Amino acid sequence: MKKLLIVLAAFLYTSFATAMPMFAGGKIVGKVVDSDTKEALPGASVVVVGTTKGAVTNAEGDFFILNVDPGNYTLKASFVGYNETFQSNIRVSANLTTEVSFELRSFSLTTGTVEIIATRPLIDRNITNQNSIIDKEALRNLPIRDVQSVVATQSGVVRQSGNLYVRGSRADAVGIYVDGVKVSDPMLGGSNSSDISSAIEEIQFQAGGYTAEFGGSNAGIISTTSRSGDEAYKVSFDLLTDNFVSKNSDRKFLGGYSYGYSNYEATISGPILPTEQRFRFFIAGKNEFTRTPDRYWTGLRLENIFDPRNSSDTINI
Repeated sequence: MKKLLIVLAAFLYTSFATAMPMFAGGKIVGKVVDSDTKEALPGASVVVVGTTKGAVTNAEGDFFILNVDPGNYTLKASFVGYNETFQSNIRVSANLTTEVSFELRSFSLTTGTVEIIATRPLIDRNITNQNSIIDKEALRNLPIRDVQSVVATQSGVVRQSGNLYVRGSRADAVGIYVDGVKVSDPMLGGSNSSDISSAIEEIQFQAGGYTAEFGGSNAGIISTTSRSGDEAYKVSFDLLTDNFVSKNSDRKFLGGYSYGYSNYEATISGPILPTEQRFRFFIAGKNEFTRTPDRYWTGLRLENIFDPRNSSDTINI
């Protein structure tokens, strides 16, 4: 019954997060110009493929797309008398601006559809402080699962006794946000929320330089954004366990002992209706437990212990 309530709560939370717009969306800005003359193309259409978001360029050829959920996208630019141009692998992060520019070719060049694969810039001019972003692809390749362990790998962060200390600050000076909602403990520090690593779109860590809206976060901010539904139906499982030998056993397996720890995660996502991809769902569930808090330690062998004041007295164990 307890597991059923946990799964039901996860379903209600993810359904609400999918139905409501994300609190911390990203922004896409850019310019559309003629590939030959480099003149601006006012009235050109720029669309985020697979979503209902898009914009039309102004008189200077500039466009702005607001409140885009974090993730990787493909953008399409089109204009009357010009070939459609696509740019894929466009990464959008929460509270940050992504710049994308298009150069359209006229029909007279008789070329087909142009597709450009975007690359991440070496220096992001929109970031004015230390801002580390770990997306779901990088998180999947890490040997750790929880958010605080991931943040502890960043420079200037130390984790001790389950708490994070940024640049020598107190544990309660780190603000932790999940989809724009603060979940950090104001008294003892740390998070009051349990995360599901398979349901994370990205983790942002900022060490100073943020605005006054983040009160009570003098050292740093950890912002986690949840995943949203995919265009196609997807199911994933993540199983982690060391329950290969009996608990409290002194027998090793694969070079280590069993601590009775297990972590099972499952996700399912896709469009609510197969013919309508504008409305999507994402559901995630997690079951984490430890069979026993005991740990096995190899006993110490004490031999030839003696009192230095009297070398004749020895103890053999």
